[in-house]
Amino acid sequence: TDGTSVLTSGQPVLVMIRPELVRLSNRPTPQNGARLVVSRTTNYGDRVLVEGIGPNDTPLRLRVSAREAEDCRPGSQIDVAWDPEDVHVLPRSA
Repeated sequence: TDGTSVLTSGQPVLVMIRPELVRLSNRPTPQNGARLVVSRTTNYGDRVLVEGIGPNDTPLRLRVSAREAEDCRPGSQIDVAWDPEDVHVLPRSA
């Protein structure tokens, strides 16, 4: 096969975006983005892994600079965005 998969209407999917490709957004819920509630942060020195819950209880993780993470405290709401070409959609197995 050529490595591609055909999705059908209504088929469950898994949407994946690498955490380093998700970024904080200064626009409320951009078209290619979401609003999430921060659940946890992990400091790695110059970078911080921010974990949160987005729409429909979807888990989402992003990596930002320590400076950008100053407003990412557990319980806070943040807007995030990504580029459409960074999204990978895979069929979800039952």
